[in-house]
Amino acid sequence: MKELLPQLKAKGKVTRGWVGMAIQEVTPEIAKSLGWEKPRGALVAGVIEGGPADRGGIKLGDIVTEYNGQEIKEANDFPIMVARTAVDKEIQMKVLRERKELPVTVTVGELKEPQTPGQKEKAG
Repeated sequence: MKELLPQLKAKGKVTRGWVGMAIQEVTPEIAKSLGWEKPRGALVAGVIEGGPADRGGIKLGDIVTEYNGQEIKEANDFPIMVARTAVDKEIQMKVLRERKELPVTVTVGELKEPQTPGQKEKAG
C-alpha cells in the first residue's frame, strides 16, 4: 500500500512498470553449463518488438542477472521488480550474453490493462 497511495493521490490511478519481455527460470542444467553452483537470474524467453527491452538491446537467450542495482536471485523476482518501477524511469540491468556480463540501459514503459470484451476503448 505504501507504494500505491502516492500514485493514487498524484495520478488518480496506479501504474505498473513494463519492459516488454517474457522470462523463464534458469534451470539447474543451464546454471551448471555456466559454471554456477545454483540457478539465478531470469532467462529471456521472448522480447516484444519495439518494446523497452528491445530498444535497450535485450536479446532472446540473455540472462538478466541484475536489475537497477539488485541481484536477481530467482526469475519470479524480476516481474515484481519491474512492476514496482516508475514509468519512464531509466534503469540499468546486467545481462549475461555468450558468457559475458554486459550493462544494458532500459527505459521502463507502462503496463497497459488488457481490453476485455464489451469494454470501450479510450481515445488517446
